[in-house]
Order: sequence, then structure tokens, then C-alpha cells
Amino acid sequence: MKIWIVDDNKNLLEIIYEALCMDHDVTLLDSGEAVLSQIDTTHGEDPEVLLVDWNLPGTATDLLLDKMVTKFPRCHTIIMSGDLTSSHLWPSSAYRLEKPFKLAELKTFLRSLTRAPQYVNNEQ
Repeated sequence: MKIWIVDDNKNLLEIIYEALCMDHDVTLLDSGEAVLSQIDTTHGEDPEVLLVDWNLPGTATDLLLDKMVTKFPRCHTIIMSGDLTSSHLWPSSAYRLEKPFKLAELKTFLRSLTRAPQYVNNEQ
């Protein structure tokens, strides 16, 4: 599974990478700007999962997700956040993973996605 992981916490990125890299094609991105650049330069290697921190400094994550859905409509989105007060802004199609979480929980979550239908757009 091709997974993009986005978080400004580089330690968390490395921990998740180490847990997933043996079984998945993982791309680490540490900012919203990095995601936007990756969106623009990706052709044919579409991510299947976007695992993204909701609170990225300097980035409107809702706009970032809109761009992801437009470019990669079949990509599953998992929002990681310890602050659920803004969850009303999250796309209804997004999965939620509350921080802190256990790596085993993340792996189980990802395995369940291989059996879930992929999204065509946010309205589903």
C-alpha cells in the first residue's frame, strides 16, 4: 500500500515510518507545503492512504484535503489529532485516529482499509 504520512513532528514521522516501511511504500512529508509540492509532482504513483495531522502549522488542512481529493479521489484519508474540537471541519469521508495511538492500532486500521471500499469523492 502506498501511504503518505504528514506531520510536523519529525520524531512521530520516523516512528511511524519504522513501523510501516517493511510492509508499505511510505512517503514522509513534514509540512502542508511539502504535501502540495508532492501533489503537483506525483503522476501515476497515486497514494492509497493519506495519514495526516490535522494541526499543521501554516497550513489550512481542510484546503489541503480538498486538493488531495481532487487529484487522488480514491485515496483514503486518516486524520490524526489529539484535539477533536475541530472535528466538525473534517471531511465526512475521512477516518479518524485519535492521538496518542498505539502503532498496533494504526496497523490494524490500515489492514481494515484493504477491505474497505475506496472513496470516489467526499460525498460518499
